[in-house]
Amino acid sequence: MSFVADVLLEETHEVLQVPIIKPKNLKKLLTENAPRIPILGSSNVPTTDNDLEQLLHHVGTLFGKDPTKWEKVGETKTDITEQDGKRIIRRTGMFTGTELHLWVHPQYNDPRLPLRPDQPQLEFSVQKKEITSTEEWQQLIADQPWISSRRRQLLLNFLQAKLESEDAELQQEGARGMWELSINKPHQAEIELCHLKPLVQHLQSNNIEVSKTSATAVWGLAVNERLRSLLLELDVVTVLMQIARQLLKMQCVADPDFQGTYLAGSIISQTQRNQLQAAVLGSLSVMLVDAACRRPLVALEPGCDTLFQLSSNLDGYADRPWAAARRETAAKAITSLIQRDHDARMQLIVTGGIVKVLDLLDSKGPGHARVQYCMASMLATLVLDDGVMDLIKQRHEGHLVFKAMLKLLSHVMNALKFSLAVGEEQILSEGMTQAEVKAAMEKLRSGSLTLSDAGHLSAEPSVLQAAARRLSQQGAVAAAAPAARRLSTDAQQAAALLAEASTASKMSAGETAKPQQSEGGQEEDAPEPLDVKTAVSLAEACAQAMWGSAAYSLEEPLHITQDHIIELGKLSLDCVLISEFDLGRVCHCLGATLASLASNEQTAGFIMHAPGDSVAKAMLALLEVEDEPGFSNSGGLGQLCLRWHHQKAMFVPQP
Repeated sequence: MSFVADVLLEETHEVLQVPIIKPKNLKKLLTENAPRIPILGSSNVPTTDNDLEQLLHHVGTLFGKDPTKWEKVGETKTDITEQDGKRIIRRTGMFTGTELHLWVHPQYNDPRLPLRPDQPQLEFSVQKKEITSTEEWQQLIADQPWISSRRRQLLLNFLQAKLESEDAELQQEGARGMWELSINKPHQAEIELCHLKPLVQHLQSNNIEVSKTSATAVWGLAVNERLRSLLLELDVVTVLMQIARQLLKMQCVADPDFQGTYLAGSIISQTQRNQLQAAVLGSLSVMLVDAACRRPLVALEPGCDTLFQLSSNLDGYADRPWAAARRETAAKAITSLIQRDHDARMQLIVTGGIVKVLDLLDSKGPGHARVQYCMASMLATLVLDDGVMDLIKQRHEGHLVFKAMLKLLSHVMNALKFSLAVGEEQILSEGMTQAEVKAAMEKLRSGSLTLSDAGHLSAEPSVLQAAARRLSQQGAVAAAAPAARRLSTDAQQAAALLAEASTASKMSAGETAKPQQSEGGQEEDAPEPLDVKTAVSLAEACAQAMWGSAAYSLEEPLHITQDHIIELGKLSLDCVLISEFDLGRVCHCLGATLASLASNEQTAGFIMHAPGDSVAKAMLALLEVEDEPGFSNSGGLGQLCLRWHHQKAMFVPQP
């Protein structure tokens, strides 16, 4: 097809857009449409068949600079002389004409770039080049007009030249250009290994800005499967892990106005560190989607120590929102790795990973709820892998998982009930001080939040009075159960007995006497906000992991006690009684857990000897539970509890 060239007349800086016609295309067009379409153009319209002299003539004519014309300047000078008897008359005049030269300004050029005679495709230091022959002219227009892919190829070579320069400013510009290409997937088609190699090298640049921008570009490029394989050839996973470890060891300045430059031998701000961490963690998270990319990480760190450390509540992070985001991103990366890869699961268990997972389940600080959800989801995946669970059983860690899940589930259920007391969709209420929230939480943990406490809190009295009624042992059942889920008298009595027994066991264990402390050893003023959606999802993950680990917790010596059984019964009925949240899945898993424990004679005895047959009555109450709007995926509870009923017949002598 034909194209348009921007032609600049340097002496006047006048620019004209000159059409360049390809005669073959024009002939084809006329053949298809003639004779109705008149011949386009004129004798002064250049074509690709013109030689360089003809082109200059056509273009010069358009500018009013015809190189074939000469104009007289000034007066004619006449000289008369005689020589050898002859009279000679010589008239001298001055004429001016135009001599045209064609110079091309490359679209991509930077005089700061070095000459690259070894690689002509990376030569971008020339700002303009003269075309001196027809051959050069034909070579220049051979691929005109440029299609989008050709422009991107040239741009990528230009960026590669910048990345391979020694100038940090050029390197930064090259990395930013790669990032701008990475954010639009259609622009990634022409990227090849040669373009990625200097980018990966600059991940470990001493210049913090170059390193950060390069990591951001890798993050964007990693979403492309083809580019992930190319990045893997450059061992980018290992490089990213090295940077992640390096950042954990760095001393950073909290002052946001401080801007260091170099990673090595200098100091950077926490903001710069955080931004680089975000890009590194983002890149790793995307790379781990591919099995081939997971192998080098598992080989480098079978226990994922760096990612677990990044998921922890670390000192030196004044920006709490980023601290929460960092922890969540790292925890999600671990969860993604473990959920996708059997070998990674096995290696994690072999290297003692269960202990690290349980530590994070009990962690506090920014973003702790999302980290807990990731860890609980990971355990919910582990329990579905028979090989992994057999290994956990061999290491005698099954009961650790079970007890940790039960403890966290009990905490989350209390948080959900407390959210009904102090506001909607979060734990903390705008009408309560943190000290008041803490005091209320302590009373809730001990089961002693009653009507009389509502007057001592500054939140809306009617809200707290209603909440106190549903949380008190005397009025909880009547206030909480909707008509569709009214329980039998036995079940209501069981709920009261279980609440009383659970409170007594916690008081005897001294749980309420211990203040909540952060990982840094400082006492926390109040629980952090926890939205209801997160709490319900966390409860579901905990319940599934607990159900899966129950069968692997029955080895001798038995670590499951009657207190655990009582708590399970209490939580089961709590799921039924709390109508504001959809806890059907949680209830199903709790019933399944009790049914699994009933397969063991000793734990079945715990069920049968709970105070007032409360746990047995709770399980019988679950027989009547069915799926309904707001209580979904609870199906099968009847069959699970009938299974327990059958087990009871096996272990309890019949009269």
